Amino acid sequence: MVRRVAAMLVMGAVFAFLASGAQTSVAQRRFAVDLSTGYVDGHRLLGRSIAGVTASFGAPSWRHPRYANAPLYRIGYGDRREPAMEVLFRRRSGMFRAVTVAFRKPPLAESRLGSDMLALTPREFTRAVFEKYKGMFTVATPLKCAFRQCSVTLRLLGTSRYFSLGKLQRKPFGTYLSIWVP
Repeated sequence: MVRRVAAMLVMGAVFAFLASGAQTSVAQRRFAVDLSTGYVDGHRLLGRSIAGVTASFGAPSWRHPRYANAPLYRIGYGDRREPAMEVLFRRRSGMFRAVTVAFRKPPLAESRLGSDMLALTPREFTRAVFEKYKGMFTVATPLKCAFRQCSVTLRLLGTSRYFSLGKLQRKPFGTYLSIWVP
């Protein structure tokens, strides 16, 4: 009986350790994006429910509903002020669906562009995308710099997916990449 209780306590401690370690590693890990599909670490996020996103990436580090019947809902992985990944959900047909995925913490890998897209300026990002993805993207919002921010938005042809890369001159944001659908 005592051995059974001791074994159950040890197993409980192991499971608690693994669960906390898994959540910490998700919050601190670096992500990879595929611009041609919009996938993150091989998972489709846009259009998925909150449960679908958390099934792919685990429990988020934080959640932010504005109020009980909010039209928007956010979850984040990493520090709330500068998350590695943040997902914005909008209520559509009575259910929250992911409409934006944003990244602000480098490095952010992409198979064709290299190991860190967030190290690129918006001009370098545009040039690299057009060079590596010939004929697949168009400029939706041209490069513009105003109020200490430079940004560009590209659209993947044949889809409703947009990619915005921007650099802010003030903290805590720095550089960001967002993938979104209208």
